[in-house]
Amino acid sequence: MRIVTLEEHISFPEMTQLIPKEALGDFGQSPMMQKIAPKLADITNERLTSMDDTGITMQVLSVDGVGANLLSAEAGPAFATRYNTLIAKKIAAHPDRFSAFAHLPMTAPLAAADELERAVKEHGFCGAMIRGLTNDQFLDHPKFAPIFERAIKLGVPIYLHPGLPPKSVAEAYYSHFSHRSGMLESIACYGWGWHSETAIHVLRLFVAGIFDKYPALKLMIGHMGEMLPMMMVRSDRVFKP
Repeated sequence: MRIVTLEEHISFPEMTQLIPKEALGDFGQSPMMQKIAPKLADITNERLTSMDDTGITMQVLSVDGVGANLLSAEAGPAFATRYNTLIAKKIAAHPDRFSAFAHLPMTAPLAAADELERAVKEHGFCGAMIRGLTNDQFLDHPKFAPIFERAIKLGVPIYLHPGLPPKSVAEAYYSHFSHRSGMLESIACYGWGWHSETAIHVLRLFVAGIFDKYPALKLMIGHMGEMLPMMMVRSDRVFKP
């Protein structure tokens, strides 16, 4: 049986070091991230061995972290182009084992649409991964329409990956605790916050009529539905006329 896995992240140090430290913040500094950093940078050594050992036919790689979105709208597109080109170079020797989602400069939507098209046509990438909000804006904002339109034109999906909630939400929900702050940070991210945020993001797209306006749009989400399945019955009641 052919098994293709999608939540397969990479992070290349030679790209991360191009992001100013003040923009990068604490990304990659936690003990967990420090531990897995060599794995995220690896393509053909331990990663391939692990794939063979676990029966994975192909991985669709994607950049871990918001990357280009930490840069200005002027600098982000060149960074994303460089990252995607580097990914393509690193996986070129194993076309039957790796593909990739394009890394997009979401702070510059028109440039992001162009970079998606370039990555698909030049490198054979199979879509794009978008990590949550962009400057606290959801994808139902009209400014992101060019990305949807280009994905439809190319016939490729957009994978909506969890991202951090808006700063005001994070401040209200996940701050001002005097103890166990490390656990609280984990709950705010991969323990709970990321996934509830993605579920809300998808519901916003429905309410905003994005799927009515773009019926051919292919949107993918992971993590067993990002909390949506367990609330599907209740949500369906809201959307029924």
